[in-house]
Amino acid sequence: MKRKHSNQEYADIVLRTLYAKDIGVKVRNIDDLVRLAGSKLDGVDDGTLLNIVGSEEGLLGRGLVDCKSLEGNGTGIVDVRNIDLTRAGREYVAKNLPKTKIGACLGWLTKNILGAAISASVGFIVGLLLGVLFKR
Repeated sequence: MKRKHSNQEYADIVLRTLYAKDIGVKVRNIDDLVRLAGSKLDGVDDGTLLNIVGSEEGLLGRGLVDCKSLEGNGTGIVDVRNIDLTRAGREYVAKNLPKTKIGACLGWLTKNILGAAISASVGFIVGLLLGVLFKR
């Protein structure tokens, strides 16, 4: 049984998919996007995906994608056309989203080891200073 993703995780999958697509590949609508992402977007229904990509609160509103959002008469977003990453979207993916799980794991490990080393060295220096200042 697959784990259900949050909307932010689906947004990250969409951004990573658009970032990794080959040059010249057009994403004309949501179906093309789902096809490009493969099984990663299987758990999300079309209405949710349309809102994640094309709404003002979603990727379009945050300026990370450029697309044409088609809305029905009081029914919300019906379709999203011509989906592509903006420059801000490319920068966001390059800076914030790890390329693989191994990269994410290595980043987490490096950050935690660095934090522990800094914490230990500061503790050592404070201990030395306290030992010098308050000799018994």
